[in-house]
Amino acid sequence: MAKQDILPFFIPHWGCPEGCIFCNQPKIVGKQGDYRPLSGADVEEALEKMLSMWDSHPRRYREIAFYGGSFSALPAKWQKDVLGAAKQAKDKGLIDGIRCSTRPDAVSQEQIDLLVAYGMTTVELGVQSTDERILRLAKRGHTAQQAEEAVRRLKAVGLQVGVQLLVGLPGESWQTWIHSIVTVAKWQPAYLRIYPCLVIDKTELADLWRAGLYEPLSLTEAATMAAFGKTYVESQGIQVIRTGLQATEEFDAGLDLLAGPYAPAFGEMVVNEQYRQRIEWVLSDYLVNYSIDKVKNKTLIYLVYTRENTSKVRGLKKANEIYFKRAYPSFDWQWIEADEKSRRFISWLSSLSDKAQGLLTHVLQMPEEQTADDGSFYCQPIKESDFSKNKNRSHKLDAGCSFKRVGLAPLYLLIKDKLYMI
Repeated sequence: MAKQDILPFFIPHWGCPEGCIFCNQPKIVGKQGDYRPLSGADVEEALEKMLSMWDSHPRRYREIAFYGGSFSALPAKWQKDVLGAAKQAKDKGLIDGIRCSTRPDAVSQEQIDLLVAYGMTTVELGVQSTDERILRLAKRGHTAQQAEEAVRRLKAVGLQVGVQLLVGLPGESWQTWIHSIVTVAKWQPAYLRIYPCLVIDKTELADLWRAGLYEPLSLTEAATMAAFGKTYVESQGIQVIRTGLQATEEFDAGLDLLAGPYAPAFGEMVVNEQYRQRIEWVLSDYLVNYSIDKVKNKTLIYLVYTRENTSKVRGLKKANEIYFKRAYPSFDWQWIEADEKSRRFISWLSSLSDKAQGLLTHVLQMPEEQTADDGSFYCQPIKESDFSKNKNRSHKLDAGCSFKRVGLAPLYLLIKDKLYMI
């Protein structure tokens, strides 16, 4: 997603009719103290100050965002006051969009009509799960069907819809998580946020944890499940704009966070895990379809990637590199930064067979958006016949598999003369 200029307003708990067992929003967003009701005058004053900062760099998409709480469940008079100020700025061209967060059961047609009349462009729904039992245990107060209907109604009037999911709630399993991911993907929201469930002080979930009735996901489990979910929804053409909560000073200091998979770099861990999972899918194909030489020497496997993606592919503290070396000792793992100006890379490329050189040179010279017509990555080895030339003499690949490579830069695996792009 392109960079945006966002003026955020946090309204923790405002409008929430339920008391979800996991929620302590002042702690989550890092805001403390007594919350004076926001007013239209506050919006105008804050925007005036922000505009001077925004004007200091080239123009990009500008948005006023009301985060937290259940915006559309708040009194209509209050909504009209703050939205009136935002709409006025939008009508003047000072901003481009207005966003709010709310609940699936707080978007009746009447509530939607008010949002549209006052210039709302994006609505984020806190769905959290589509498993009915999990929703009941979390005391969400709405059903999965209500969430689906909310998405449909919002999209019907032209609003962009985002969905938030929470992995690791009480009752969560791989089966329930896959169900939630696949179900939400069918709704086709514009984007998704994935957060891990944390145990925060002064919540009902904290009481369950202290009583030994709830065990949060480990950091590895949460990253693995989030990575699977991110890969799947991206394969369906849906952006994942965030994985993991925004880091706060309180959480970083261990204050109020009792347990759960929190890490400031959680989002990068998820991307590391996405690459790890995709590499293993390719290895599974290779091991099933091609025999490994029964000789003393290990089978060489080259992983080729651009320099800017080194940490993403190899993992934080080389976690992926360490994992594959231990898990697949029959391979000799070589991690290669693709840099056509690097003597080391040129020397390595020239050491390959003519066939391998030809295939790898083809794909490295293609712009990323042309690596496949549909953004797919390749579960089967790439062949010379997979290439075609268009009138501009640039190359494209004609074959792919069911998953799309949305959201990740390409990574190439070369095993002998077999080249995979993932």
